Amino acid sequence: MIIQGNKPKRSIEAVLQPQFKMLHKPQEEYAYSYYDTFDWRLAAGKRVLRLNGRFLEMCDYLNESVLIRVEWPRKTVPRFHWEFSNDGMRENLRCIAGTRALVKIADMHQVSETVIILNHDDATVGTLRHDQISVSDPGGKSGHRRLTRLFLKEGYETEADFFIKLLNSEHYEVLPDDPPNLELYMQVIERTPFDYSSKLDVNLEPAMTSDQAIAVILRRILHIIHANLQGIIDDIDSEFLHDMRVASRRGRAAITQLNTSISEKPTTDLTSFLRRIGKQTNHLRDLDVYMSKRCLYMNMLPEKLHSGLNQLFEDLSGRRKSALKSVKRFVTSRSFQNELSRWNEFFDGSDADNYAGNSGKPLSNSVKPIIFRRYRKVFKIGRAIRADSPSSHLHKLRLQCKKLRYLLELFESLFPKDTIKFLVKKLKNLQDVLGDFNDLSVQQRFLSEYLAAVKDSDPNSTITAAALGGLITHLWQEQHRVRSKFTDVFKSFVDKDVTDLFKTLFTTE
Repeated sequence: MIIQGNKPKRSIEAVLQPQFKMLHKPQEEYAYSYYDTFDWRLAAGKRVLRLNGRFLEMCDYLNESVLIRVEWPRKTVPRFHWEFSNDGMRENLRCIAGTRALVKIADMHQVSETVIILNHDDATVGTLRHDQISVSDPGGKSGHRRLTRLFLKEGYETEADFFIKLLNSEHYEVLPDDPPNLELYMQVIERTPFDYSSKLDVNLEPAMTSDQAIAVILRRILHIIHANLQGIIDDIDSEFLHDMRVASRRGRAAITQLNTSISEKPTTDLTSFLRRIGKQTNHLRDLDVYMSKRCLYMNMLPEKLHSGLNQLFEDLSGRRKSALKSVKRFVTSRSFQNELSRWNEFFDGSDADNYAGNSGKPLSNSVKPIIFRRYRKVFKIGRAIRADSPSSHLHKLRLQCKKLRYLLELFESLFPKDTIKFLVKKLKNLQDVLGDFNDLSVQQRFLSEYLAAVKDSDPNSTITAAALGGLITHLWQEQHRVRSKFTDVFKSFVDKDVTDLFKTLFTTE
């Protein structure tokens, strides 16, 4: 419990002392550095990673009990899970953080004075802890807070009620919920865990007009783009670029699909801006995907051919450095920064509201037929695909599924949460098959082109060619395996239950 004073008459200990004994323990100091991914994946997985002196500790999020402790003589923490030598730490981080980098969230210093509360039988009924907390983050934000917490021992509920009545009588407020430590520390610097997410997280109301909805959506889209820029510039991990690209595509989808007056002038220019983000970053994203395949590719080949891929990844690494420089120039350019600032000011200010006004149809009437038409298009294209259909037909279906997914996620707040979650899960299963099929096709084409460019004069040409040939064969076999899954997965997506749900939710009587 947290005890807050609202003009208290006496100190907390003075309030309790006539009825209870107080045993003061020596002061203790704690200093932790907290780490998580930019999008708080560890916290979402109910874990905390902290550097505690010469130990690196994986802790439970709720009570910070230590789950894994590794001796750590260094003052820095590796970025990625594969850089950890300890098997338990590495596997936990792999499962939770995935390919995202670890970044320092905050440094915390705490001085605590613990007071043991004894009854007249000298039995411990609880403890008071007075904390002086200092927190700073890597951005230079810092803060301080004094905090008193009351911890009650099980079996002394009567004393607990008595404590609370005594404290309330002296104008203390006892808060029953004691949030996790990390949340308390973030409050000190006016932050909260999960203050960034790549999800849209917009609350749209059915009574909104389409114009008002598009303003809310684009405001959020621009926030996500801006939030990821520094991570791209610092090259922390590839997900910063990915999140920015997905946000720009979602923004374009919203503008394209909603027939609104706000899109007649200002968002026509915004569509061009968002499309330019995609175009300027395509090459770097492709290279990020290829670079992420290194371990997968190695595992596809016998060990004696591994060296044949070294040249490939050295070349890709060089190309990526060049592509990264190009993207950095783009996102730090005066024209990009000015345009992003202009759109942020537009959608944060009154201009967007003036454009949006009350014009346009009510959102609930506008969105339903748009989503249902997109579903019918997916249904029609998918039903026409046969075992001998060309890959281009699956590619066309993949693009339509992507547009349907964007619509469901853009407007999910207008419909029952569990139903939308179910439909998105079904759609995602189909997208996974189509996406894997497309990725495997693209990879084979890229590797074939790379193989064709390998020169015979290269001393490593033979083993490189053998490795690439073996890899292409393996990818071809995997693509056929994925292709064989399509029919069953598509049938599951268009079965009667799913079709009836789309009809019920997205058709108007």
